[in-house]
Amino acid sequence: MSYQHQGAGLLQVTSNKVYNIATIDDIFNEIERDEDQMRKDPVDSLAISCANYRSKEFRTKDAVVQVDYDTAKEIRDYYSKKLMVRSLKGKPLSKFRQDLSDYISKGYTNEYPEKYMGMIYKLPEFYYYDLEIDKLRIESSNEKIDTSVGVKRLNFLTKLYRSAKSTGSYVFWFNDENKNLYSIQILKENDLLELFQSICEFGTVTLSGKFLSLTKDDLNYCKICNPRLLFLKH
Repeated sequence: MSYQHQGAGLLQVTSNKVYNIATIDDIFNEIERDEDQMRKDPVDSLAISCANYRSKEFRTKDAVVQVDYDTAKEIRDYYSKKLMVRSLKGKPLSKFRQDLSDYISKGYTNEYPEKYMGMIYKLPEFYYYDLEIDKLRIESSNEKIDTSVGVKRLNFLTKLYRSAKSTGSYVFWFNDENKNLYSIQILKENDLLELFQSICEFGTVTLSGKFLSLTKDDLNYCKICNPRLLFLKH
């Protein structure tokens, strides 16, 4: 069975409102919903969301196909394991993660509580972002380093896109000679975004600023605050 595009897309969060989410936890502050209202789609809602995401990424207008069902299964398996590990470590679940756990554990597919619509719509985007973060964690030392102020020469690794409430932003990731991670977040409207991207593509950058030590979801890294790009004379 396939589900064709209708209206504005494969899956609409509401008829007219578009939700922009800064983090996955914010989505529940954005959506007006009836807690008890059930919604029914022609096929698995998460597969519809995967098809919608794939269509945006590759600029196509496809129906839901087998690869979307496969991706939906991968997403459920991924977050089921991730949430289980978090629970085993005794870490508390946020509102979002608790609802995600309920959505997965109760086996909702094409029929589900309406309150999960926004979450389902955004899950493919979160999934692919989290896979990239996992890759960064695995390939780094993942050691916690102290906050410092100074100058560092860093190797450019990747650029990831993040949704936000009012606008999107790009997170540029770097490492040093010890494979410690660093990040800079730049709004997509920033006029210097493309210039900074082109400089990063040379492979290494020299930056001064405050390197703030952070830990999020077992990823240790430094956020670069008030960065200044330096061009050193050789």
